[in-house]
Amino acid sequence: MTASKALYLKDIKEFMRRHKLTRTEFGKRFAKSPNYVFDLERGRAPTLDNVDRVDAAMKEFEEGKNNAD
Repeated sequence: MTASKALYLKDIKEFMRRHKLTRTEFGKRFAKSPNYVFDLERGRAPTLDNVDRVDAAMKEFEEGKNNAD
């Protein structure tokens, strides 16, 4: 796994921990694939489009959470 993939996965896992999401919940909600995190852990390389879409969805989710507080 390259450093950038490892950092991406680390960011996702930190996000999941902060929001108490399982791998499957995260995948369904943010990547439209229940196996997304499992696949990344197994070494799958995400496309740039996937990274952009997932990052944007995570940011939108966190902004919504902050606005709800």
